[in-house]
Amino acid sequence: MQLDKHGRGLRDGGGGAQLPAPDALDLTRGGHIRCPKCKWAPRSYDLWSCLCGCSWNTFTTNGVCPACSMAWTETQCIRCGEWSPHADWYESPGEVPPSGRGAER
Repeated sequence: MQLDKHGRGLRDGGGGAQLPAPDALDLTRGGHIRCPKCKWAPRSYDLWSCLCGCSWNTFTTNGVCPACSMAWTETQCIRCGEWSPHADWYESPGEVPPSGRGAER
């Protein structure tokens, strides 16, 4: 993932996804999702940017862009800039939401 001019991560990939229900945005509350490298916990209002121009919280869709359906297997930390497998951000393996189908990065 590359960073855009605002320091947000850019992603690529492909798959099918829909916008999450509003209460799905609470996924990042409570500190159950953290960067595996620096332990930063994203908030529901933190956004990642896709190469298609869409900005969204990647954890509400398990790394699938809601605009172009690109699926990401890696996520770049907004804080430290390091890349990690998307699934490694979830502190408990059972917390990973179902992903959309499509190409992986």
